[in-house]
Amino acid sequence: MRGNTNTPDLDFERLPRPLAEDLPPEAAVAAMHHYETRRNPEGLFRSAWNYTEFGLNRNFECSELVRKYYFEHAQNLIGMTLSHRRSHQDVKLGSLVLSSYIPLFQKRSFEQEVTPNDCRQVYESLGAAMRYLQPLETDSPPQWRMAETAVLALSARTSQPELLLYPTSPR
Repeated sequence: MRGNTNTPDLDFERLPRPLAEDLPPEAAVAAMHHYETRRNPEGLFRSAWNYTEFGLNRNFECSELVRKYYFEHAQNLIGMTLSHRRSHQDVKLGSLVLSSYIPLFQKRSFEQEVTPNDCRQVYESLGAAMRYLQPLETDSPPQWRMAETAVLALSARTSQPELLLYPTSPR
């Protein structure tokens, strides 16, 4: 409690963040501008997430064509991240996970139903990502990232869209 008020101290860093669909427009624009000029692997990855979230955002009036552009640009940024010579395993795996989910994020943006087949495709894509980055050392890629990806894959394996877990953005 603060002073003599009956208002508890709130730790705003621990409050749940809004879904990308509900992100305030100024926050979405600021995030896009913050990372869009960075050309290192981490900046490209964050920029890909920002474009994905911008495509999901309901607070912007734009056509499906424009929203589709945001998702396509996110995939292009992921390609740049994966091909960057300084990309490390953690960023590569995060990029592959995001790439696996972009078709579903696009469906969410267009208010289309996610189907059991979509779940199976995500499961296969996440499995391929984990096989591609099979660690040569126990710390590469970080085990928490592999464990998180495995949990996402297991939720997709059920082929039940209502049980599907989505990756969280770095935001």
